[in-house]
Amino acid sequence: MNGRLELKSLNGQKVILYERHISLAGGAKKRVNMYLPRGTGNPYAVSFMSGDKKLAAARLRLTMLPDLEVAAGILAADPAPLKNLENMKFPMQGQHLTALNLNAEEIPEQSLLLDNLDVLIINDFSTHLLSARQIAAIEKWTQNGGLLVLTGGLAWQKTLSPLPPSLLPVKVTGSMKANSLPGIETLAGEKTKPAGPLVVSRGMVADGQVILSDDGNPLIVQKPVGSGDIVYLAFDPAQPPLDRWSGMTALWSQLLYKTDPHRIISAAASRQGGYRDYNLSWNLRNFPGIDLPTPKILTVILLTYILVLGPGIYLLLKKIDRRDWGWLAIPVLALLLFSITYIAAFKGKDRDVFTNVLSLLSLQEGGGAYSNTYVGAFAPTKTQYRVGLTGDQLISVNSEGNENHRVTIYSSSYGPMSNSEQPTQIIARVEQGDNPEVVFGESSRWSQRYLQCESILERCGNVKSSLICRNGRITGTITNNTGYSLSGAVVFNNYCRQRIGAFKPGQTVTLDLTPRAGHQSAGMIGRAIETIR
Repeated sequence: MNGRLELKSLNGQKVILYERHISLAGGAKKRVNMYLPRGTGNPYAVSFMSGDKKLAAARLRLTMLPDLEVAAGILAADPAPLKNLENMKFPMQGQHLTALNLNAEEIPEQSLLLDNLDVLIINDFSTHLLSARQIAAIEKWTQNGGLLVLTGGLAWQKTLSPLPPSLLPVKVTGSMKANSLPGIETLAGEKTKPAGPLVVSRGMVADGQVILSDDGNPLIVQKPVGSGDIVYLAFDPAQPPLDRWSGMTALWSQLLYKTDPHRIISAAASRQGGYRDYNLSWNLRNFPGIDLPTPKILTVILLTYILVLGPGIYLLLKKIDRRDWGWLAIPVLALLLFSITYIAAFKGKDRDVFTNVLSLLSLQEGGGAYSNTYVGAFAPTKTQYRVGLTGDQLISVNSEGNENHRVTIYSSSYGPMSNSEQPTQIIARVEQGDNPEVVFGESSRWSQRYLQCESILERCGNVKSSLICRNGRITGTITNNTGYSLSGAVVFNNYCRQRIGAFKPGQTVTLDLTPRAGHQSAGMIGRAIETIR
């Protein structure tokens, strides 16, 4: 059976339809991961369509976690003991952690679909249940700022052995019984130690920083990966005596503060004060003007008008002896020439579709980048048109320059769809998959269309900086190691900025910035564009 899964919001008569094509064998079941952008918590209608026929329908209600919430996914045989993560205390008032129990089927094969998680803990779990694409998605998600926690202990083989070496800070060779974990109470800031023996895994550090060890055996190791981190625990925190130890919550806190996944802890204040600093609506609507014709073309057009409407029409009417027709021929011919000029200019300029594209790249230490591309499109002469994209991207429609990622949602079905569904008008269809596309409908013809495309770029290089702050000035150098020529480059923060202009591959630029106190209301992108202009 070939069909499509459709999701649409039930919050109005004009909706955006998200869909994914599915091929399903008879008697088979298939789990599908789909992406929905930031919303208001309204219910969604879910339908399975085959052609124009609706074969199944239900409703789906989404619950979103606040921006400040730290979301921790748990892959574990018994996730219950790890719920103590939710007792963590954060420096920002109102910030909490929510632990989400997951299974292998719920891990998507697109790394960006994992971005709603800040932490992923794999503990006493058979990772051979994960496909190669799922493991690759976890690795990319970690590089993009997530915290991956891997545990050893008695079940280290089923948890760690199926994983690639790039995800393992420690090469584990076996396990042993330990009477204690020396120094763990100091690390957690507690006075009491875990009471009783426990099983720990043995091994050698492959890549990473040892945070805690016992007689040369690494117990806790941290490995930076891109913008994220991998933390290895040689013990199982869900097993006795650690599951009953009062310092376990404090230990989790220390690990999170040290790694700061997605910078959600250090950036909590700025997130609360104005998380949507990327308001690009004005820049997306500000289309460049149509250039005037060259003086040469204007001269040719003017001479043509003069020759045709002057001696040309006179000689023609004289030849056919109908000079009395001049009062009618001149205005008709003038209107005809004007129409031909207008049509030729309009089509020649190819202005059926006006577009603006702005891309924000967050370069990572490993050479990859997180790409956020905003597209503004206006097509007054088109009733419908299609925007096709390539590669693994997440698409949002009508985002108007506001970020949609890193919003944790979990769902619950609450009954079948009624037959009294209100008629809706489809503004756009967003087809998800390896090569997503958007089809805009006639209902949005005279309005600005917005797209937001999120993707992970594998190899972009980086911009290396060597900066120091001394005597009230920021000085140093930056080097372009991206392999691309950058134009209109600017270095700036809330208090200072310096225009670089053209920035060629391998070029090193000297910086000398003087921070100045003052409130910047234009926002980050606004300040950058002001400097470029």
